[in-house]
Amino acid sequence: GGEFTTYRTAQDMKHTKSLIPLVAGSWFAMAGPALAAPVEEAELILSRGEIRVPGGWAQALAVRRGVIVAVGEEAAVAAYRGAGTRVIDLAGATVIPGLHDMHIHPTGAGEWQNRCMFPQGSSAKVVQDTVKACVARKGKGAWITGGSWDTASFGKTPPHRQLLDRVAPDNPVILNDISGHSSLANSRALELAGITRDTPDPAGGIIERDASGEATGVLRESAGFAVGRHVPPATPEETLAALMWSLEQMLSFGITAFTDAGTNMAINRAYAT
Repeated sequence: GGEFTTYRTAQDMKHTKSLIPLVAGSWFAMAGPALAAPVEEAELILSRGEIRVPGGWAQALAVRRGVIVAVGEEAAVAAYRGAGTRVIDLAGATVIPGLHDMHIHPTGAGEWQNRCMFPQGSSAKVVQDTVKACVARKGKGAWITGGSWDTASFGKTPPHRQLLDRVAPDNPVILNDISGHSSLANSRALELAGITRDTPDPAGGIIERDASGEATGVLRESAGFAVGRHVPPATPEETLAALMWSLEQMLSFGITAFTDAGTNMAINRAYAT
């Protein structure tokens, strides 16, 4: 599939959290006390809270058909309560305007949670130990992906495929660096990608080589694509789980809407599920 821009709003806020994000109508227009007697009852009332408005703080808020119709003192907002109104007692919890993230890759962020990750600045030993543990967890032959390594943290031992070969001789491994512009692949991954000492640098990329002309496993820019395209794509179930992880994370921090900066058909299907 091609590139798409997707908008999605997180709903069904959980009032058990101490911070309750909310997107409903024009928040900042509701700076004053509640309006006059309503024509019809509100569908939702948030009461006994600390509700942030441009002029300070309010106690209660009423919503009808996704629009904030009243915000102010408890008594004034109570006029919007009817037999069918859902009332949430905030018990002092804070309500703020929902945040919109203008550029995010939620599915990718979720997928990274199941990859072989180590802290930025990790030594070569930490990288090896982490990869070894990932191999034990995933089994012989499985692809190991993740990151993020930093050349400076390797000290006198520069990044080299042999570092990975020692702990993953039977698993193809490719790890991103901290910039995302370079990768480190082991010998098995280079073999599957058909990269040898005779492979020319691709357009827009560099296959780093040692003094004898052999590939070190460090792949710059587009050179990493030669290995990356052999990594099996996520299953539909994995894509959906990754998206749901990100949605929950964003909601917990008050991000109630966002712009997905780049999707494909697999991600679009997850949104539609």
